[in-house]
Parts: sequence; C-alpha cells; structure tokens
Amino acid sequence: MEKSPVKAGSRVWISLSLFYVSIVLMISSVVLYIMPHGRVAYWSGWKLLGLSKDQWEAVHVVSGIALIILAVWHIVLNWKPLKSYLVRRESIVSAVVVSLCTAATILGLPPFSTVINVEQRIKRSWERRLPSAPLPHAELMTLKDLCQKENIPLQTAFTFLRQSGISASPDETLQDIARKNNLTPARVYNLIKRAGRNFYQGTGMGFGRMTLKEVCLMNGLTIDRCLDKLQKEGIVASPDETLRAIAAKNGVLPRDIAAIISR
Repeated sequence: MEKSPVKAGSRVWISLSLFYVSIVLMISSVVLYIMPHGRVAYWSGWKLLGLSKDQWEAVHVVSGIALIILAVWHIVLNWKPLKSYLVRRESIVSAVVVSLCTAATILGLPPFSTVINVEQRIKRSWERRLPSAPLPHAELMTLKDLCQKENIPLQTAFTFLRQSGISASPDETLQDIARKNNLTPARVYNLIKRAGRNFYQGTGMGFGRMTLKEVCLMNGLTIDRCLDKLQKEGIVASPDETLRAIAAKNGVLPRDIAAIISR
C-alpha cells in the first residue's frame, strides 16, 4: 500500500524542522552551559555572538517549545511503527537507562555531578575577568536609589551623565539607562561614582564655594528640608552661606555638610 503524498510530505517537513531546531537547541544549550551567572552577565553587559544572556535564554526556551511541538507531531505521524518498538526489549532497556541517568543527576552522582561541577567552575571563571556589581542585582537600582545609597547628589549625577552624552532619568534603572545608551550597567555606575568623587573633591565644580541654597537645589530639596536635616545633626547654617563657611563654623568639612543633605 502506497503512502499518502500528504503524509509523506509532512514527515519530510517535520524531520527537517526537527533537525534544524535540534541544532539551534544544541548551540543554545552549550551557551547556557558556559555563560556567566546572572549577576555578572547583567552587570558587565556580557554577550556572545552579539546576543545577551536574556536573548540566549529566550532562544533556548522557544527552541525547546518548538522541539516539543514537532516531536509530538512526529510521534502522531509515526505512531504505528513506534508502538511496535515500545513492546521490544530495547524499549525497556532504553527506559531504564534514561531513568537511571535522571535519578543519578538528581542525586548528584558521578559522572553527572562532574558535568555540573565543571559548569559551575566555568561560570565562576567569568567573575575573575568581568567587573562585579557592588551588590547583588545592582543593575536593577534606580538612579535615584543609587545616588541615595552612595551619598551622591542626584542632580550632580544627572548633570554629569548628561554632560557625558548619556540620556537618563531619576526613576530609570541602571540597566535601562545602559541599554538605552548602548553601555553596560558597570560603565554607568562608574560614571556616577566619578560624578560623586568630583562633587566631594570640588573638581571643577566650586563645591566649597556653593551656597547651602544651591546645594539643596542640586539635591532636589527645599531649603527648609535641608536646614531640618542639618539641625538634626547639630549643624547651624543659613541659606546664603557657602558650605565652606558653614563647615568652618561648625568644625566639619564641606563634604560632611553635603553628605548630610544628600542622605
């Protein structure tokens, strides 16, 4: 009895699709095996063949789903010969081997545990070559939150980024800012830290000569709020005094005044 041309054509199409999807899945599996942990990959902007960690994971997931659909379709079209294979001795042996391998993997037995240990060593090796985040998932911090944590005036960081040709807003995360400007979160973070160093060292910013009112404005605070913060720390000041004058009067440094205001 001759095979239906439609069914024969379907088998060819499914076989070829399974072949190509399997290739993509094998490649993405290898990449996922060797890629760095998320905290390193996201912070450093890690990519392989132009694709990020999220993109490789998306390729892997979609390929896996496609493989499931095609495999089910393949089983349906070839159910009769497959059913005859299932009652053979080879079927029982194959099922036992797969079950034992799965159980050994779950229990962490060699040689499967060795495969996992090698994977972890490869992933950790990236940490010695790529920049590390100052804290877990720092790329998800907003510019505002980072500046608050690092005691850097928000407006100072914002102005410095803008002068560096970087578009940003206070409520955007470092990851969003990095993606929008084709940078890595680590690079954005380093620029913000540099802005903070410039601010506290007064490099080209006339820090000590700035009045309390100007510093409050840079931090997006009202003068009453700034005075309230200083008063709680025992600092006596007036809006039109420079930070240098306030610091000298209270026996502290100008950067100490700025740090209190920016908290």
